[in-house]
Amino acid sequence: MWFKKFSFKDDPYVGRDPFTIPLELIQWNRDDLQQRWNLEQFLDNVVQGYRVGLKAYGPAGSGKTWLMRYLEKVLTDKLGPDVAVIYGKIFKGDANFPALYDTLLRSWSKYQERILAAIAEEAGDTDDKWSDYIGDRDLAACLWFLKYKGNKEQVRFCENWLRGVRVSASNLAEVNITSSLDKDYRKYFVLRKLFELSSASFKTTLLIVDELENATTTFARGLGDFMRDMLDSFYEKFALACSYTTRAAADVLLDWGYGEFLFRRLEWEVKLDPVISEHAPAIFRVHHSAYREERFKGDQLLPFTEDGLRKIIQIMEPEQWYPGFILVNCGVLGRIASEAGVEQIDANFVDTETSTEGKRGRFPYLSPAPRLM
Repeated sequence: MWFKKFSFKDDPYVGRDPFTIPLELIQWNRDDLQQRWNLEQFLDNVVQGYRVGLKAYGPAGSGKTWLMRYLEKVLTDKLGPDVAVIYGKIFKGDANFPALYDTLLRSWSKYQERILAAIAEEAGDTDDKWSDYIGDRDLAACLWFLKYKGNKEQVRFCENWLRGVRVSASNLAEVNITSSLDKDYRKYFVLRKLFELSSASFKTTLLIVDELENATTTFARGLGDFMRDMLDSFYEKFALACSYTTRAAADVLLDWGYGEFLFRRLEWEVKLDPVISEHAPAIFRVHHSAYREERFKGDQLLPFTEDGLRKIIQIMEPEQWYPGFILVNCGVLGRIASEAGVEQIDANFVDTETSTEGKRGRFPYLSPAPRLM
C-alpha cells in the first residue's frame, strides 16, 4: 500500500468512524482550540464524579465525533474500568427514539455483566429482591434471567424484550414479564433505570448523544426533555455530552426545539475551531504518530514539510479548514507522491500538483483558484 512507503502502519488520511478506532490511536492534537479550558474543566468534573453537561459543536468535518471518542479515551486512562461510556447517535434517515435507544442499549450492553453482578451483590439472587431493588418488575425479571441464564429461549426473549423487539405474550410469561416495551415512554423509563444501575456500578457514567442536528423539531423537544430529566435524576456520578453540526452559535439548539432547560444544563461548551495553517504542523505531527510504524525515527510530519502542509490548507476554502477536509486532500497528495517516488511534499510539489484545472480536479476540497493567507 502507498502509505507504507512513508512508514505508516495504516492510512492516516482515510475517513473512519472514531468509535471504530482503537482508543490507543485517539490522541489529543487540538491545543489550538480557544475553548480547550472548558473541555479540561468538564473532564475534571467527570473524573471527580460530579453531575455535569457538555455541548460540542462545529461544521461538518470539524471533529465532533472524534472529540466524543477522546472523552472516552481520557476517562478510560484516568479511571480505568471504573467508568462506563455509553454512546448513541441520531441517524439522519432514522431520526426517532427507538433508533437512538437501540444504539444506546448496544453500548450499555458492554457493561451488562458487571452491572448485573453489582445488582446481585446488593440485592441477592432472588427475582423478588431484584424487583424491589430495581423498582420495575418487568425490567427486574428481564435482567434476572439474563444474569442467571435461563434456557437459550428465555434469554432470547429477554434480550428481544429489552431491545424493544416484539415478543408474544406467552413467551413473555415464561420470563415473568407482563408488558411489552414498544412505546417510547416505556423506553425512556427503562433507559433511565439502566443508567441508574450503571451509576451504582461505576465511579461515573458518561452518556454521549451525537448528531443532535438530525432530529426533527418534535423529536428534539421530547429528546431534550428526556436528557434534561436524565441530568436532573442524578446528584453525582453522571455526565452528559452532546454534539451537533452547525456553523451558527451554540444556542441553535433552542431553534431546533431542544429547549432552554437542557441548553442551560449543558453548562460547558466547546466549539471546534478551524485548523489554521499556523497550527497545522503540530496537529498533524500528533495525528501521524498514531499511525506510524514504531521503527520510524524521523519527523512525524513527513511526508509533508511544514510549508507543504500549510500550502494545501492555504489553497482550500476557509470554510473547509477542518480535519475532515484537510485529511482527504492530504491523502490525495500522499498517493501522488508515493507513485511519483517523491519523499517529501513541500510547497513546490503542492503548487505543481494543483497548477492546472485538470490536476486540481483530483482534489475534492480546493478553492476555485489558489488563495493566499
